[in-house]
Amino acid sequence: MRYYQKLGLTREPFSNSPDPRFLYDSHQHLHCLQQLEIAVRLRRGLNVVMGEIGTGKTTLCRRFVSQLGSSDDVAVHLLLDPYFKSAKHFLRALCSMFTGADPDPSLSGWELKEIVKKALFEHGVYENRLIVLIVDEGQKMTPRCLEVLRELLNYETNSVKLLQIVLFGQRELEPKITRMPNFMDRINFLYRLRPLGFRETRSMIRHRLELASPLNRTAELFSVGAYWQIYRATRGYPRKIVMLCHKVVLAMIIHNRKRAVGAFVKDVIREDQGRFARRVSPAVALLSTAILIGLGVFLLGPEQVGRGVERIVNDYVQMMEQRPRVAQKEDRSSVMLPVQSVESPLSQAGAVDATVLTGSSEGADSAASNDSVENGPAAEKESDDLPIDLGSVRISFRENISEMIKNIYGVYSKENLARVARANPHIRDLENVEVGTSVRFPSVDGGERVAPGYWIRFDLTARLDDAYSSLRRLSFLEVPARILPYWNKESGLRFAVVNDEPYPTAEAAAAALRRMNEPLAAVADILRMGRHQTVFLGQIDSKARAVARRDAQ
Repeated sequence: MRYYQKLGLTREPFSNSPDPRFLYDSHQHLHCLQQLEIAVRLRRGLNVVMGEIGTGKTTLCRRFVSQLGSSDDVAVHLLLDPYFKSAKHFLRALCSMFTGADPDPSLSGWELKEIVKKALFEHGVYENRLIVLIVDEGQKMTPRCLEVLRELLNYETNSVKLLQIVLFGQRELEPKITRMPNFMDRINFLYRLRPLGFRETRSMIRHRLELASPLNRTAELFSVGAYWQIYRATRGYPRKIVMLCHKVVLAMIIHNRKRAVGAFVKDVIREDQGRFARRVSPAVALLSTAILIGLGVFLLGPEQVGRGVERIVNDYVQMMEQRPRVAQKEDRSSVMLPVQSVESPLSQAGAVDATVLTGSSEGADSAASNDSVENGPAAEKESDDLPIDLGSVRISFRENISEMIKNIYGVYSKENLARVARANPHIRDLENVEVGTSVRFPSVDGGERVAPGYWIRFDLTARLDDAYSSLRRLSFLEVPARILPYWNKESGLRFAVVNDEPYPTAEAAAAALRRMNEPLAAVADILRMGRHQTVFLGQIDSKARAVARRDAQ
């Protein structure tokens, strides 16, 4: 049944078969393919691609096979089911694959390896062909079979390895290979696939519809709200996206609809016996609605959204004002400039230990001079008063400890990872933390009195978990951000949620704020940290240090 023709399509857009033509070239998939081809062409040996179920590994595998197969000088061997009862059974399969003939059943394991080695030398050296073994579902391999692959990497000339191995597998593969240090040491390229973001989810759907449309014209079958509901339900997993979109398209035909909107997609999700549906609290639902409207402003522009701009500003600001805020305190180290564009609720909440500039950049130079005059030399910090812990955050979907460390401290390092590990003895493996686990983050004195430069601040709070919640909201809007933790005697511990990199001047920060979409600009201001008895409890990277040097000049 060619149901798709009723919607003006020439082929099925959401088939669950791993058709390489339908692979959407997201940034991570494209980067992975490029790195794999470079590694294989340079004959680097072993490469591993891992990801959770439904992240597109099999489709990526087929695309890679298709790319390599177009070259006459490349011999590609694809192993779809790599489970074997013993290493000898695995060697027999490799012999058949490389020689084209089944080996004698009486041959020993050593003799089978010799046959494989001879075949690799014949094709790789004498025929000068690139021999590639691609293994899908690599998590099915036993440790003994993985050891066979490692041994095959020993077959090499003085300059190159004779066999190139690319292993695709689910996350269950990782603990297997981590227990094999000799295998891990041989890995040239290791890549972990992650789910797609909202923009990539939308682009993936549009890509499939474009390929299935006449003359590759984009079929606008989904509204922005429909895209958002699909992303929320599938959390960006390509397989789930394809399955849900298929059901939405079928429902559109049944109900004689030409376009799916958000409410229609929600009905399809509810009717699917809970496969995609999940319970959402009223607060999360309200937040999702606000973000959806904000995305509409960002994607379509204020002139097309009209009154929706004013609504999202009011809703977003009201939501931010209702959250617990730090108390307003008089701070001698801060200089508050008059608001010249829009009164920011965040600036009203008190800019503890900071100079806050909102709206126009006029007066920025005077603010900087006030900072240097009023603050004076940095006071000696009293280590006994510094907080030992910044607080705790419960890990959510698609989050990992490495990213959280970078977001909170500003820099990911082995030292910071070790600090977090010592503070969380209840977590055995920091690389595989269950969703909902509370992770404590110890205090880190980065050796800096202030965070240098000028920052766009979106939120200010006294709790780390509240600050990280703001960070998650910004990630939904694909706004790069981080947390600036700092402390002083008067105000205590504070967390500012800011853009990920500082600006060298107030004028540059003000220009960036003016370019920002209206909902965010309404709740943002410009921050320059003060120096009076303030200890910055984060770290800065080389880019921020460069900003500090320019700022000092």
